[in-house]
Amino acid sequence: MFCVPISGYGHPTKGIGGRFQQFDTQAFHKALSDSGSYSCEGNLLWIGDVCSGVPIREAAVTDNIKMQFPNGPAPIWQTFVIAVPCATYNPMEHLGVLEAVSPEEDRLVVLKAAARDIDDPVKMKLWAAHIKTVPLRFELLPSHSDRHFRDVTLREQVVARFNLVARTTYGRIIELWNFKISMEREMGGSASNAKLAEMCSRCFRNVLQVLIKSFKQFWATPDDCNVLGVERWGGPMGPRGAKFSFSVGRWR
Repeated sequence: MFCVPISGYGHPTKGIGGRFQQFDTQAFHKALSDSGSYSCEGNLLWIGDVCSGVPIREAAVTDNIKMQFPNGPAPIWQTFVIAVPCATYNPMEHLGVLEAVSPEEDRLVVLKAAARDIDDPVKMKLWAAHIKTVPLRFELLPSHSDRHFRDVTLREQVVARFNLVARTTYGRIIELWNFKISMEREMGGSASNAKLAEMCSRCFRNVLQVLIKSFKQFWATPDDCNVLGVERWGGPMGPRGAKFSFSVGRWR
């Protein structure tokens, strides 16, 4: 049975860690007094197994495992936010039961991905290194209400970030068109539909379904195209007059 120690910072694999300073009690109390928060590198297992009581979408967790850890262990970049109830609180006295206010789904993705590789000693050694060196942020949140609304805010920030960077339906189509042009320029010839699908499948599990979904949404919401002066069938990012045919799956 493979176990990840709940205490200590040891890096079993050279080169992992060092992205943030390790937890320091003196620095923790000073930062908490100065700004109400403290960031460091620490062990994911310091956080207790506390569930909000709200159902979690298992399919979404599985999808994120495939996206973030398709081939096994990898660095964990999400910042896990931990609530500190009072200024005199010492997290080192509460290892394993610290209360996180960041989405528990992020922790589940990491732990279930590691559980998937439990029978591989080499991978588990890497998992141990990654799990013990995750970004942590401690925030002074004295009351239950403070912790609840911080949890809500962190989730809403994810939604806001998605709305900021997610492609519109039309933008996704133009993005694929631009990728096709750049790929053909790099190859020095035309790219087949199969080749384009192969390349795009690194991001999309089913390119055809994504394109059909985009196409249907595109026609259902034509106003979505009038963004930053980009015209429906052409403009700064695409050839004027270009049309897309899903019957053959290519631009023409």
